[in-house]
Formats: sequence, structure tokens, C-alpha cells
Amino acid sequence: MSHLGRPKSGPEDKFSLRHIVTELNKELDLSVKFAKDCIGIEATQLATSLNPGEVLLLENLRFHKEEEKGDKDFCRKIIKTRRHLCQ
Repeated sequence: MSHLGRPKSGPEDKFSLRHIVTELNKELDLSVKFAKDCIGIEATQLATSLNPGEVLLLENLRFHKEEEKGDKDFCRKIIKTRRHLCQ
């Protein structure tokens, strides 16, 4: 998971992390999975379906205004997704 740029009002295509998936595939010599959000059902399901050695890239954290505000509920959602990534 990462953040990129300073999107003004939500998702902006030029700041999407999906643009780096192909390069990550080459650099890591793996098939990198991509979640269209950094929280939520899809991200959690993709995280729980990972096999050892697989990689999941989550979409840009900055697409959520709560990321810059230190929002506790947003933090809890990220932690929930991260727990699945770290198991």
C-alpha cells in the first residue's frame, strides 16, 4: 500500500497505482494482483486469497480524504485489510 501525489477531490487517474502494476510484475518477476481500493470488501477478499509469495498492490491511499486527516475509522479499515495481508 502507498500514497502518490495530492489528488484534489478523490480519485484521479494520473495518481492511480494501477499504472505501476506492469513494472512491478517485471521487477519482482511475479504476477502482482491489484485492488481498486485500499479498503473494503474487494481489497480484503484479494488479501485473504493470496498464496505465500504472491503480491497485492492496493490503490492509492490518497484517494480517501480521511488519509490526510488521520481519521481513526479510516485507520481501522486499513488495519483490517492489512491484517489479512500479513497473515
